[in-house]
Amino acid sequence: MKITNSLVALAAAMLAPVAAADVTVTLTNRSLNGGASVVVPSLSGTLTGVSLNLTAVGGAPYSSDFTVVVTPGSVAPVGGTPKIGLAQIGGWWGDFVLDSNANTRLYWGDKASSETAVPLVRGPVNFTSSFNLTTNSAYRVWITNGYTNGAGSFTATVTLHGVSGPSYYADNDGDGFGAGTATVLTSASSSGTAAITYSGIPSGYVTNNSDCDDTNAAIGVATTTYYRDADGDGYGTSATTQVACTQPSGYVTNNTDCNDGNAAINPLGTEVCDSLNADEDCNGVADNNDSGADADGKTTFYVDADGDTHTTSAAGSFCDLPSGYRAALSNPVDCNDGNAAVYPGAPETCANDGTDNDCDGEANADSEASNSVAYYVDGDSDNYGAGSATMSCTAISGSVTNNTDCNDSNAAINPGATEVCDAGN
Repeated sequence: MKITNSLVALAAAMLAPVAAADVTVTLTNRSLNGGASVVVPSLSGTLTGVSLNLTAVGGAPYSSDFTVVVTPGSVAPVGGTPKIGLAQIGGWWGDFVLDSNANTRLYWGDKASSETAVPLVRGPVNFTSSFNLTTNSAYRVWITNGYTNGAGSFTATVTLHGVSGPSYYADNDGDGFGAGTATVLTSASSSGTAAITYSGIPSGYVTNNSDCDDTNAAIGVATTTYYRDADGDGYGTSATTQVACTQPSGYVTNNTDCNDGNAAINPLGTEVCDSLNADEDCNGVADNNDSGADADGKTTFYVDADGDTHTTSAAGSFCDLPSGYRAALSNPVDCNDGNAAVYPGAPETCANDGTDNDCDGEANADSEASNSVAYYVDGDSDNYGAGSATMSCTAISGSVTNNTDCNDSNAAINPGATEVCDAGN
């Protein structure tokens, strides 16, 4: 047998006062078949290590086969395959951890040899990494026979450092709901094949502290939901709630706030015009879409229904420029806001004859149309005209499209006539 530390020194260490946040488990001839385990229930806190005072071993296992295993869930650790433990202390023979290495598999003594002598007094043996059993409520701590090939029993006192057992609260009115200061259990035991149970449970105590009035059996647990009011505007959000007997600080009884990070935004807030289009009054719409938006922030915009960039004199006040409006009033205004081809300065064309495209009050396009034709009077009907042009979109009777006649009163005289000898030259 190899013992690397003085038994006397280790025994003295075990006699040191147990920390308040420790659980002591007393085992008396606790039967554990090879590889079998028993769970230590209802632990909370952060498990940092284990101390052991093993006084008797029965059957096949050695004293060094006594093992404490931490697992990620409620399935008991099993030696061999598969291995599910997060870490173990002890178990010279049995390996229970998923990833066996110097950080996860620790020993009561020299890992190179088994321990057979009793008493075996060790500790605290600290885990390389502690285990927060409160945050990780699924974690379990097991006491195990590390000799997987044979049954045996153990008599020992095991101290789990950094953790506490269940808490109990006085139930003075007997309604099943407790209140007041917790009584924390730290002593547990098991013998034979019995489960590990805690001792010292006070009479008239329960495991909850949810009673709103422990002097009145007719008043039990809280039923009122309170909502977080982070911005202090008197309106809460359903994102964070508490069910409590009395209203907690920073909480309210409504959940109607649509932005709990801004005290100016709530159901009684004033809708204002802003670039973010924020819904300040929590009615589901903002700015232009909210008819109740503050008029002081609005701007007058002018109607341009046909989108030709020219407005009528019709106007409206809005937070933001809406579709179908322009920021400035046209001068002159659009004379037909239902036709994008009609506006001041629009081109007149023969195709639009009869329509006042340029809003000048003249619907006849002949004289203004960009594609109208110049016609000249042909007074002698020789197909050659003279005089001033008349612009027209349609042919003018008695007129032609040229003005090349040098004598429009004599049909024999025109650019296409034959020159003859005559007395008048």
